[in-house]
Amino acid sequence: MGRNPKSKNPFLRPGSNVWWIRYTVNGKQERESTKTTVYAEAVKLRDRRKGEIAAGKYHGRDIERITLGDLLRDLEKDYIDRGCSSLPALRSYQKHLLPALGDIRASRFGTDDFNEYRRRRLGEIVESGGEKTTINREIQALRAAWNLALRHDPPKVNRHFYFSLYDESSNVRTGFLEEAGYQALKVELPGHLRPLLVVGYFVPCRLGELLDLEWRQVEFIPTPGKIILEPGTTKNKLARAMGMIGEMRETLLMQKSIRDARFPDCRYVFFNEEGERIGSFRKAWASACKRSGVAIGKEDQKLLFHDLRRSAARNMRRAGIDRSVIKRIGGWKTEAMFLRYNIIDERDFVEAARKMEFYRAQERSQGAISTESSTVGEKSLPKGSPANSGNLLQ
Repeated sequence: MGRNPKSKNPFLRPGSNVWWIRYTVNGKQERESTKTTVYAEAVKLRDRRKGEIAAGKYHGRDIERITLGDLLRDLEKDYIDRGCSSLPALRSYQKHLLPALGDIRASRFGTDDFNEYRRRRLGEIVESGGEKTTINREIQALRAAWNLALRHDPPKVNRHFYFSLYDESSNVRTGFLEEAGYQALKVELPGHLRPLLVVGYFVPCRLGELLDLEWRQVEFIPTPGKIILEPGTTKNKLARAMGMIGEMRETLLMQKSIRDARFPDCRYVFFNEEGERIGSFRKAWASACKRSGVAIGKEDQKLLFHDLRRSAARNMRRAGIDRSVIKRIGGWKTEAMFLRYNIIDERDFVEAARKMEFYRAQERSQGAISTESSTVGEKSLPKGSPANSGNLLQ
């Protein structure tokens, strides 16, 4: 143990031989135990802290106590304050993140901790028959919590962290729900889910937008009627409106008559057998798909309700509706977002090839007529005329 210098930094507390250091962070003086009785080591920690403070990399001992659980709870509060519709999804991710990582201090969280979480979750996902995309969504939630802490004033974490994701390029959804599959699925679904299928098949809405739809947002007059998604109720917070197509009007009128007769106080358009807003129906959906034999894509992927959104957009495009109109109806802000839904299937390519063959046949036909006309015209011209004189400059 070295002697206590006149500067008293490091310094000893009465009755202890452990060195302490002091420094000022954000105008506040703090004291920290060096946990060593060696004076030279205490000086090293003091100098390191001063360097970190000067570089803006250290913000006090309070930041050292913050855990990943604190960051995730801050993110949940932020979602609540901003009214994010993805709050239920975040809470489902927290069920896995908090038990595994919640007690780890953010200042000590490193690549080894992160990779260990990914490996453990991958084992659980493989065992349950899930997808890596589930782990990616959890990692994205953790990344959002970390970035929110970075933006906090003062910051709650003092460094950036790279949250690597699993490759999802092989997990692209393909295929569409065709008319035959739609009719078969409609027969197999429980009665209270059929109206939801009908509307989802004809207009490119998200499931959450439909489940939250209220009767005040449905207009039957003038015919054929329309559905209005108000500002703040959609994913991008923009208002949208869409006309009733196909069976939608008849189905919604029937749905309203059931509501009026049995559940007059229910404000939701889509309700269950108890007259309440429809919640999760994954099991009923999967069972109906299995009984109806509905699958999509080359690899017979399981049909998700969200696949209806892509199918509806594809059908609108085939009907000749302008792309800009489809984008407004579906809520796609950019062309890139619209194209990501891959709304062109093999039948479209075949149709494109057929149209090109028809075009080329017309071109060949017109070319033959033009050649024949030119030959006849040249034969009718007198000798020495410009058309038969070769070089017009001679």
